[in-house]
Amino acid sequence: MDITGNYKDFTNPAKLLVGGTIDTEVAGLAAGLFWHVLWGGLGFAWIGWFMIRPMFLIRARVLAQEGGDALLNDPVDRIVAFGMLGVTFTLIAVGFFTTDHTYPYTVPLQAGEPKIKATHLRSDLTMKVLAADYDVPGRALRMTLQVTNSGETPLSIGEFTTAGIRFLNKVGVANNLDPNYPAEIMAVDGLHMEDESPINPGETREIKLDSRDSLWEVQRLMDLVNDPEQRFGGLVMSWDESGNRHINSIAAAIIPVFTRAAGI
Repeated sequence: MDITGNYKDFTNPAKLLVGGTIDTEVAGLAAGLFWHVLWGGLGFAWIGWFMIRPMFLIRARVLAQEGGDALLNDPVDRIVAFGMLGVTFTLIAVGFFTTDHTYPYTVPLQAGEPKIKATHLRSDLTMKVLAADYDVPGRALRMTLQVTNSGETPLSIGEFTTAGIRFLNKVGVANNLDPNYPAEIMAVDGLHMEDESPINPGETREIKLDSRDSLWEVQRLMDLVNDPEQRFGGLVMSWDESGNRHINSIAAAIIPVFTRAAGI
């Protein structure tokens, strides 16, 4: 294997969800060096101050004597200590607000994924989530599902429910609209599909399913900046021609999208 080229010419670009591209080889390097030097300098300055007023061994011997702490109770040391405390809190506040303004969207460290198989839900449909993202400006959870009908009758999707919030289309309204269900957590026209035709027996289809409503934000279901892991879970409900309901449980990772696509 022959490797040629100049190391300095190597780049590792990555496209950001908020737009733009960065080189992951050097991204954040300057900020990291700056804060290391700054906090290191403050730490050495703090240690250096007490090395000259007087040095450590001398202070230890004085403190070991009875009433030695009173001998070292210098008002100048208190002034320096309170000054260092003020500088520290000021730097923390400035750093926090500057970083929060520069990077308004962040992804915290990810957690593990528990997989629990649902055994109490029966359906002639099998569903697999191929992709999922949350359109932040449009307030919509967009899913791409691979759906297979293993039953003997056509099935039509009519509802997606998560965290007690119901997103329905005309099929769900016609079959499962409970007049006593709280209207403030129900989006009657919140479920949208590119192809709303029934899924025939034996058919496998890729379905794009959007649950779109301001309830995502009103009910604080998509606080993507603070969640430790971006995932969703819920129930997709479908009905056959006789009005029998079939329920599928789905869950998957979700990617936040902060910019609108062209033409939207």
